Amino acid sequence: MSAIWGIVALNEKETLPVRGRELFTKTYEEYAIDRQEVVESKRACFGCGLQYVTAEAKREVLPAEEKERKLLFTADCILDNREEVIECLAGTGNERSELEKMPDGALMFQGYLRLGKECTRLFRGLYAFAVWEEKNNTLTLVSDGVSARCLYYRRQGNLVAFSTVLKPLCELFPGTEKNTNYSKDFLLVNPSVVYVMPGETPYKDIFLMKPATIAEFSLKGTSFTEYTHKEPETGKTQTKKRTGKQEYSREFLELYRQCVKDALRCDGEVGIALSSGLDSSTIGVLAAQELEQRGKKLHSYTFVPYKKENMVSSGDQVCDESTYVKELAVKYPNIEVTVLDNHGKNVFWDREESTSTLEMPYKTGTFPNHYEMCEEGARAGCKVFLNGGFGNNTVSYGEINHILYDCYQRKKYVRLLLWLNRYCRHEKIGRRKTLRKLLENCRREQKEKIEFPTHFAPDNFFLLPTILRDYDIKSRFEADKRLLLSNHYLDRERYGEHLKATALLMYLGVFETKFGLRHGMVLRDPTKDIRMIQFCKSLPYEYFAWGGMTRWLIRYGFRELLPESFLERWSRKGVLNADWVDRVYRDWKELKPQLVQTLQEESIAEWVDAKRLAEGLERMGENKRNDSYVLTYVCALFAVAEYGKNS
Repeated sequence: MSAIWGIVALNEKETLPVRGRELFTKTYEEYAIDRQEVVESKRACFGCGLQYVTAEAKREVLPAEEKERKLLFTADCILDNREEVIECLAGTGNERSELEKMPDGALMFQGYLRLGKECTRLFRGLYAFAVWEEKNNTLTLVSDGVSARCLYYRRQGNLVAFSTVLKPLCELFPGTEKNTNYSKDFLLVNPSVVYVMPGETPYKDIFLMKPATIAEFSLKGTSFTEYTHKEPETGKTQTKKRTGKQEYSREFLELYRQCVKDALRCDGEVGIALSSGLDSSTIGVLAAQELEQRGKKLHSYTFVPYKKENMVSSGDQVCDESTYVKELAVKYPNIEVTVLDNHGKNVFWDREESTSTLEMPYKTGTFPNHYEMCEEGARAGCKVFLNGGFGNNTVSYGEINHILYDCYQRKKYVRLLLWLNRYCRHEKIGRRKTLRKLLENCRREQKEKIEFPTHFAPDNFFLLPTILRDYDIKSRFEADKRLLLSNHYLDRERYGEHLKATALLMYLGVFETKFGLRHGMVLRDPTKDIRMIQFCKSLPYEYFAWGGMTRWLIRYGFRELLPESFLERWSRKGVLNADWVDRVYRDWKELKPQLVQTLQEESIAEWVDAKRLAEGLERMGENKRNDSYVLTYVCALFAVAEYGKNS
């Protein structure tokens, strides 16, 4: 993998900034990069900071130049379909033996030289690349299908700059203004939702490439084109053979295994953020099996409560997931288990490393924990670090109420009753009460028209109506249709909208790209492989919870691969940061003054109900459930205020 950057003057009248090259190269010296190269032409300067993740990366020559066509190329990439790319290019004039020796960036460059923009349909993997063609005064930027590698850009007149990280673009253009709407998006949506407007950043006029997009900058203007990935022939063949749930399950497991295998390609050790959840545990199983054949370990890292005695698991909630992880390691001995507790820190302390690395505010308290995992993985020599952050949308999707609602919509009442009955019997809950509640909700779903409200009351009760001043809530929130669906049942049509997840994919791409750059590794999530997303789009909806079994697709597929304890309780869920409120309680005397001071920051002061906030902080410790709610929204306010103060 790598970090890329460039500055282009689209015409002769424009001149490149004098300190442009220096700004970029100095910024990337702060990251875990093995080699940095720069190539300049008359009106362009391209850079690439290479990380030696794969064996081939050491031979990579990027940026690349084609002098006859006056063309510059740079790429941040790791291909999952090298063989397919080689097969295609071998028929366009290249010798196969030469192609097989090429690193991934060189292969992509050859693909662009031979196929032009059509090459985008051929590539599969993690990538972002840039091409400057001086003859037609055009800069082209391309992102992969899920924005797994983030790429920022800015155009000012006929000067265009792009970069994997945000900082140098701010410094290159003095007077860069903050994007107030971005901060409002961040605060107004539910705490579990990422920023709303896909492509926007905390700064005006600096944007983030959307998934599967070709951006062209020329003297005529800027244009954007979405492209689709070419489906492999094998996938088409498999689709023809499908005759029922057994065939779909078999294809799912084969595809999942291939996605994980492709993600393991590296010249070092492999790590994983491992929990008791079905996403990371199934990735861990497949990775452990593949690595065992290579005689290698899987280094796993699990976050645990600081004081375990106060975190006893109850009912369906698992507070300390290390017990399950250790059980998995017994079944797969090459999994090496390490438990971490972020040194007992609360969610407010020491956010600087995560925030400065991400270059954006964040709500979730798990990012500092993941940062610590990456640090430990880097010390162990990990070049690939696995996670399953997108799995709830793909491999482990299938909450029972969504699938039963689809049955209700399609008038499959017998199926609905049979599957509900089986679910209640397995989970030992009352059938009549569950059915009555389900039918009430289904009828309400049919009556209610799902639309954005004209008058919006934010979930965060510490916000004043002044936050809606000069802010078009409807147009902003319509940019992400998942917001419409977050509190509703999903039928098969709504699931299709839910699966697009543009803002979420871009958010995860920023996290994976930048944490990887900081620690000298590539973060990979096989559950958001473009092939897995395509598979889940094509899967008959009922197979996500067939027969009333919650998350049937993954449970059935891994029935012989996971320990029974992972499968038996369908409603079991791990609790992330289970002791986060207790850590805040422990440090409250020291923490409270800092919160009060930070939450008076000018960047958010006019939006905050200071009186209500003071009352909420004053009552801290009276009711843990209410305190959890209060602290969740305080975290969001704190994140925006801290970021505004330090950026």
